Amino acid sequence: MSEVPSSPTRPDPPRLPLPRRIPTAPAGRGPALPLSSQSHTAWAAALVGLADHAPVLVELTAAGSVRWWSPHDGDQADPISLVWAQRAEADVQLAGLALGRTAPDAHAGLPGVSTAAAVVATRTGDCSVTTGTGADLTNAGGRSLVVDALMLYLGLPTAAEPRTPAHLVCSVWLDRLLAATVLEPGRVTTWTAAIRHHPLSSGGTTAPELAAITQDLGAMGWDPMRLAVAAGSTDWVDLDPVGAAWMDRGAFARRLLDRYPDLDDQCRVLSAVMPTRLAHTVRHAVSASLTHRR
Repeated sequence: MSEVPSSPTRPDPPRLPLPRRIPTAPAGRGPALPLSSQSHTAWAAALVGLADHAPVLVELTAAGSVRWWSPHDGDQADPISLVWAQRAEADVQLAGLALGRTAPDAHAGLPGVSTAAAVVATRTGDCSVTTGTGADLTNAGGRSLVVDALMLYLGLPTAAEPRTPAHLVCSVWLDRLLAATVLEPGRVTTWTAAIRHHPLSSGGTTAPELAAITQDLGAMGWDPMRLAVAAGSTDWVDLDPVGAAWMDRGAFARRLLDRYPDLDDQCRVLSAVMPTRLAHTVRHAVSASLTHRR
């Protein structure tokens, strides 16, 4: 498989393990692989039916050949690691990630249900996200980090992300505030104390000034930040340069944003542990930071 070019000063991303022979579905445990079909829905359903506890990557080529990768023995890898910072070969028409099977839980002495999930995408951009038990399947919509990774692997653009870097700044700030408030009760009771935890504050910043700075960053969009991370010139975000270079702006944004709860949820939790007046000021500052200036 070909890889996204990386900086000469950075190590190349890891290669996939060698292809393994295509498994067959155990009798009575799921459908066979639809080798004659390029239907993303059919392949997603089949991968759910075949899913083991470990994730796998499956490719279907234009010639009808199937390639199957799985982690090394005993390696419970993140499914995204199977495609991370790589591109599929040009002959791949369909690619799928079986995300592995969750072990059943026991409730009141009764065995639970083992569930699995799979994401399959085609070169035309069609995508299916399917979950279930093999016999009972559900097609899920929407976007996720796994969907983004599979699209990037096929060289396709990911969905646009309406949130801006201003949302990320606010999420980081609220996360830091919550950690400080819980770990050091009574220490964050004033605006001066709260502003120290803001990633863009230089100290003594007023709420309107803070909102204006954050708005300006939001208006710049994701590309300046993504390119800075890809060049290795900033370590403000926890993402390696090779991965940032591989991503487009939508995938990059969601990779950073989706590690935090929704902003409204963060504000509600903060209101429960912070003085009421200060919590209101913080919430107002967040709201103002996300308002587009005219």
